[in-house]
Amino acid sequence: MKNIASFAAYNVFDLDSSEIVLSKEMVEGNTFRFCVAVKSVRFGTQYREVSPGCIAYYCADDFEGATARAIENNHELYWLNNCGASITSHKRAKEMWVLLNPGQVVIMNGVKLEVFHKRAEFYGLRAV
Repeated sequence: MKNIASFAAYNVFDLDSSEIVLSKEMVEGNTFRFCVAVKSVRFGTQYREVSPGCIAYYCADDFEGATARAIENNHELYWLNNCGASITSHKRAKEMWVLLNPGQVVIMNGVKLEVFHKRAEFYGLRAV
């Protein structure tokens, strides 16, 4: 794991791994935060926080039914949400953001997914 960028509020780390195994606790907890690199003509490389998600983490009570409805309605079963940003005057510890690169494999619920660039500043997860 190497530190590739350092800012006042967070450090960005690259795990130097082609596969990352994500558990529900890693995704929902505050231990790890994830980000993607976004290239900007004016500002160079910027990092945007993203949150991996899947239907299994949000529909634990009726997983089979929720999955069937999502497939029927042509919804994604795995995704990356762009996270918002805010400014605070409170002192906080620096956060650790883990970089997700396009082409990198993420394993959630035993399913191999690839990080891919959708459009503009949006990234997604698709089955490998």
